[in-house]
Amino acid sequence: MDGYVQETLFFAASKLHRNINRIAEQVFKPTGLPPSHGMIMLFLDEWKELSPGDLSESLDFNPSTVTRFLDKLEKMKYVKRRKDSRYSYVSLTQKGVQKIPEIKGVFEELEYTLNRMITSKISHKQQPIIRDMADRIVEKTRKGQ
Repeated sequence: MDGYVQETLFFAASKLHRNINRIAEQVFKPTGLPPSHGMIMLFLDEWKELSPGDLSESLDFNPSTVTRFLDKLEKMKYVKRRKDSRYSYVSLTQKGVQKIPEIKGVFEELEYTLNRMITSKISHKQQPIIRDMADRIVEKTRKGQ
């Protein structure tokens, strides 16, 4: 069943997103965390402490989504929050730091799986083009164009 909708960029991008998410969720299953929570923890591991707003902007998630994810991670005792006058910050707990090697391993497995699936169709030189397209769309969306 082919038609106009299946030929659109929107449909192709949505299909790609759904399938990559499906693979990521499968690969992440042993960690007990969704991929999005793992990404937050990796950012916190790299930067040590971030505001929820910084996480929202860096991950391109809605602030309310980041808050919801942080609530779950805090409940699991992987992150802690700190208030500094009118700003709040988030960092990993010791339990969160101990989980990082597992999360990094799973992300490496995910990258390997995705690269293995697409390298027969997309060269390594073309992969940055896809990332650049995504960055351009985000940039134009933020500017309201």
